[in-house]
Formats: sequence, C-alpha cells, structure tokens
Amino acid sequence: MNILTNKYAEAGFDNTERLGGEYEFRVYKADGRLVRAVKTKNLLTTGGLNRYVGARTACRQYIFIGTGTTAPSFSDTTLATYKAYKQVSQNPIETNSGSPDYIAKITSYVRFAVGEATGNITEVGAGWADTSPIASNYQLFSRALIQDASSNPVTITVLADEYLDVYYSLQYYPDLADKSYGLTIGGTSYTITQHMYNITSTSRMSNYQQGGKCELEDSAYISTSATLISQTTTEGSGSWTGPLPRTYDAYVPNSFTLTGYMSVIPAVGNMAIRSIFLQSIDNSRDLKIRRQISLSTALTKTSLQELRIYQTMTVSRH
Repeated sequence: MNILTNKYAEAGFDNTERLGGEYEFRVYKADGRLVRAVKTKNLLTTGGLNRYVGARTACRQYIFIGTGTTAPSFSDTTLATYKAYKQVSQNPIETNSGSPDYIAKITSYVRFAVGEATGNITEVGAGWADTSPIASNYQLFSRALIQDASSNPVTITVLADEYLDVYYSLQYYPDLADKSYGLTIGGTSYTITQHMYNITSTSRMSNYQQGGKCELEDSAYISTSATLISQTTTEGSGSWTGPLPRTYDAYVPNSFTLTGYMSVIPAVGNMAIRSIFLQSIDNSRDLKIRRQISLSTALTKTSLQELRIYQTMTVSRH
C-alpha cells in the first residue's frame, strides 16, 4: 500500500486559535435584587494551555475565588489565597459577535449561595482537579485579579444576606483570511489554498467542548472541484469520509501546538482530488468554523493508497 503524505515543513494544514477570557461577578440580595456587577479580563496560564493542547483533557470545570493580591503570572497554578470553589454549570452559553470579526464565546457559570462566599473577594480563577479534595488539588487554566475598566483593583464584598454569581467567558478570535503555500506529494508540486467557511453569527468556538480541550479534525468531504465555496456556506460538498483514524504526535511542552494526521483509508476518497473540506464528526463541535483545502492540480488517490492529511493546531493568547 502506498501512502500519500506531506511533511509539516512543506505545508501542514494549519490553524491558529487565539484565545482570550473574561470574568463577570454579580452580587444579589437574597430576594434576587442585583446590587453589584463587575467584569475583569484574565490571564491564561502556561499549565492551562499545556493541559488544553497537550493532554487534550477538560481544563475549566471549576471556578475558584480568593483574597490574594499577587499579580497573575503565566506560571500560576493556584490562587494566591484560596477562599472557595464551585463546579461550573453543565450547560454553557455559546454566542458569536457576528460580522466582521465573528468572535465566538463560551460562557460557564457558578452560583455561591447565601453564606458560601460571604466576605471580601479580590481574585478569581478557572481550572481543574484530577483528585480530591478539590480545594487542595486544583490547578488553574486562567487567573485574574478583580479590576475595573481602568485596571484599578476592585474588592467585591459579599454580605451575609447576599449570593454571588460568577461567569467565565472564553473567547475565540478566528483568523478568517485565506492562506496559500507550496506542497510536494510524491514528487509532484502543488499550490494549496486554505479557505475558511461556515463563518456565520451562529458559528461556535473551534474545537471546544464543555470543560475545554483541543482536537484535530476527524472527517472530511473530498471533492473533484477546486472552487472555493462562499465563506457563509455551512457544509462542504463531495464524498463524505468519516470518522477517520487520527494519529497524534508527541506533544512538546510549552509549544501550545498540536500536530498529527487524519488517515483517508484505501477504501474511500478514491478520485482526482481538488478539494478537502475538513470537518468533525463530533456534534458538540459541529457548528464551528471550518477549512477548505483547495489544490492547484488534481491529486489522484486509488484504492491501493492511504492519504494522510497532516494538521497543526496552535493556540496563542489574544
């Protein structure tokens, strides 16, 4: 069996995810009256991004509050002074800013009931814990000191007759521009155009699930047409193949880059290939922005060949 493949150095169907985040605090009287509300930006930790990209494991199942005042650092693993925690709701809210930037956002939520967060709060974080007790075994994906819009420190005071809601919004800033590069497969040179589609006001975050983890695509439409589809088209076209086997490379710590390939097995995708529409079989990621890979000349695949579609996914802080 021949293997049709490409090397990362030559191309690699790449994607960059820029992430940012924000917390919102809302303090209510026991009767439901809103009395205070504050929003503050966050910092994504090195350990959190390694967990998200390298371990591909849930990394923001809990929200933690504290009373510390030490400035956040990429190396933070815990709050400066822990106070309390809650597990996030299992039904996050997903939104999109729409044109022109199509910033997607997923928001998790916790509630500290009357008496559970009484006192002062100056810091917050979202993270995970692999063992119990959570309070002494957690690690942070994100941390922030509570500040106002001018970056001045803010202390939130929760009185004995008040409850506290905390929201954490993780934001995905997509790169919507087409990209072209050269690629050599089996001695033949190709010009590749990477084109984003399914760009709508309902597009969700790329490669995200509740809790958060990073994944490469596992399915594709394979087509004999090289025509770039409208960016607002929601679905690729051609011969559907999926789910397909994926092989991940060993993760390099602190690289925040996931690499691997999807195998189009000999039994499927046998044609003069001009486009590959990368998608996911996972319904929880089904509405995310997608990629069309268009080839300058046909790549012919037969039933005696496996096509390995290499992908890279790099996460950066916005």
